[in-house]
Amino acid sequence: MIMKKLFFFVVAVLFSTISAAQTDYQCVNDCTLKGYQYQFCTSQCSFNNNSNNVQQYTQPQQQQRIKQTDYQCVNDCTQKGYQYQFCTERCSY
Repeated sequence: MIMKKLFFFVVAVLFSTISAAQTDYQCVNDCTLKGYQYQFCTSQCSFNNNSNNVQQYTQPQQQQRIKQTDYQCVNDCTQKGYQYQFCTERCSY
């Protein structure tokens, strides 16, 4: 019984130290209401992202993810007078 509790305690501590990114869903909601893609919004509204560190240790051979671009964001950005290259970098995730 004590070993079982100890095991669950150790597992809980382990998962609390290896946490994924937290997301501000009000930020995501505001972002999607502006017409931006959901994935772009979650990437822009996430913080405390420790998953990159975990990924390095668990899957060192994994290829780097290809960036996605939210073109509604690019369009809004360029309409404000910013350069296309700047906007594509700013609107990519």
